Amino acid sequence: MFKFLSFSLTALATQYAGAADTAIERSLPVPSHVEVVRSFEKPMDSSQSLETLTIRVPLYFSQLTPLKEERYKVISIQGSYLVNQQGDIDALTVSPKIFNPLVQSLTLTACNLDDTYLTKIGNFKHLKRLDLSSNRITDETTPYIASVTSLEYLSLAATHISDSSIPQLLAMPNLRELDISRNEDITDEVVNLLLADTKLRNVRVAFSGMSRPNQRKIKQKYNPSPQFIP
Repeated sequence: MFKFLSFSLTALATQYAGAADTAIERSLPVPSHVEVVRSFEKPMDSSQSLETLTIRVPLYFSQLTPLKEERYKVISIQGSYLVNQQGDIDALTVSPKIFNPLVQSLTLTACNLDDTYLTKIGNFKHLKRLDLSSNRITDETTPYIASVTSLEYLSLAATHISDSSIPQLLAMPNLRELDISRNEDITDEVVNLLLADTKLRNVRVAFSGMSRPNQRKIKQKYNPSPQFIP
């Protein structure tokens, strides 16, 4: 088992500029500063290192320049505001224009994302882990997600996807872990598809629209390992 040397530092992101009466500031409360936690972990017996950018406070992430820095291969943003700044949707789309194109793990939990902002997600060719849980995305986003063929882990928990997304997700060649829990439109119709899949190692369907007996069948086949639980 690797032993890690780790440290973290806290920095203040750039304060939001502009007049106090802008449309953005009227629509949502804008914090005067945000706290950004950067962490660095390096196995003692390896030359490889991994630097993580973690943000757990509200901000407009399109204005945070560290998201583009190549050293951050793991980016985690939770509970951030997302608004259409000055009508420029490109400034908020989840794309290599905003995030490091070499990112390997991207968590965007409860960021008020909808289908509009995920049309460029397929441009992340190195992405292995994607967590889009607790966002307002629907089946319309599924083809874009399915185009990320490098994905090994995907969480669409507490979104608005339905049974129709499942065949596309199961066709992803490298996907091994799938969390579709807390989706009421995931029903018994896809139980046999999930049970028949030979690639997946872990699947979560708890609190979905699937019946309890079928939830138990899924759980019996896919016994989640500790690392699968976020």
